[in-house]
Amino acid sequence: MEYWLERYNSLIKKFEKEDQTKIPLCAAETYTSNFSLKALNSHIEGKYGFGTNDFIGGNIVLELKKLCSDLCKEIFNSKYSNFDTMTGMSSITYTIMALLNFGDNVLITTPNQGGHPSLPIILETLGITFDEMPYSFENYQIDYDMANIMLNTKNYNAIIFCQSDLLAPPELECFNFLDDTMIIYDCTQTLGLIAGNMIKNPMENLDNIVLLGGTHKTLPSPSCGIIMSNNDNIISKLDGRLSPGFLRYIQPNHIAALILSLIEFKEFGNEYCKKIQDTNLILSNLLIDYGFKIAKISDKEYSKTHQIFMLTSEEEMEQMFDNANRFNVTLNKKHKQLFKDYGIRLGVQQISQYGWNENEIQKLAQLLYLLSKKNPNYNEINVIRKFLISKKVPVFSYDNCVIE
Repeated sequence: MEYWLERYNSLIKKFEKEDQTKIPLCAAETYTSNFSLKALNSHIEGKYGFGTNDFIGGNIVLELKKLCSDLCKEIFNSKYSNFDTMTGMSSITYTIMALLNFGDNVLITTPNQGGHPSLPIILETLGITFDEMPYSFENYQIDYDMANIMLNTKNYNAIIFCQSDLLAPPELECFNFLDDTMIIYDCTQTLGLIAGNMIKNPMENLDNIVLLGGTHKTLPSPSCGIIMSNNDNIISKLDGRLSPGFLRYIQPNHIAALILSLIEFKEFGNEYCKKIQDTNLILSNLLIDYGFKIAKISDKEYSKTHQIFMLTSEEEMEQMFDNANRFNVTLNKKHKQLFKDYGIRLGVQQISQYGWNENEIQKLAQLLYLLSKKNPNYNEINVIRKFLISKKVPVFSYDNCVIE
């Protein structure tokens, strides 16, 4: 036992050290408060979500899910919500399985234009054909005129938005949807921004829509999947098939953690999302001053999300990525047309949790500039890193609260 326990402890200690000393700029991760994490240790984990005598404790799980649904109704204005899936991709997979059939045809955002690379694989596996959404790579936005022509000339069972790399969310009001066109909208990256009123909630104006996603990007929560809708026909299909049709066992402690995260978000969410917006703008302008090429969605705007696209050559991309790894700065390198072939994706959602002001963001921009060099100055980088690490103190959380 000692051998295996020693290996385990070594890995956990290594992770904790790296986590404490990293500069987090990965757009796909977030800070989760100790307040929310306490729920993961609950012994409600392992209980089934059925309110029957076969599964003692299942009635409490059902009440837990009802509590989470009530929170989502208040925050997202959702009539129906489901939390039985574990991640954003599992939520969209099960939603597609519940709502679409073998031989259906859909219109999707593809990986080349920022769409999630798993979506085409899922559709092909389920026997669902798809067409690529028309896209303007100059504007980093869907080509709505061409998309509407496709909608008017071809029959689609659904339109699926599932974007991982995005500077601006889809403007759904620009589509000429047919009355029976179903919209499956994976907003994993922007779920928190929608909850914080920084991005328009599409369920407020569209009826025939499923809003879903993972909870660990801009919504600062442990991993969980949310599936929401206000359409009665869609709800009846989801409710009858998701659980216990496809899913028998769920992760109730993750639902409990999501509840605490949503309670926390009700207190801090709007202020936190405003900080994301401000941090993105300040950092983008500073990076421009350092000579970086930053993508823009208009003459006056870089991004409507937490993401920043740095456009680079292949050599610059690899050099910066390697240096970032060396100095424990998390970011993503990208090789796709959306980045004019090569680039770096930054996310400011986690550093925004620390409430950094312009001084800290200036230091961060300087750090990124140093990391872009072929032979970076170790001493200068470590001085800045030490300063920024000392400022990793969360301000938008209940971390000082105690849960009984």
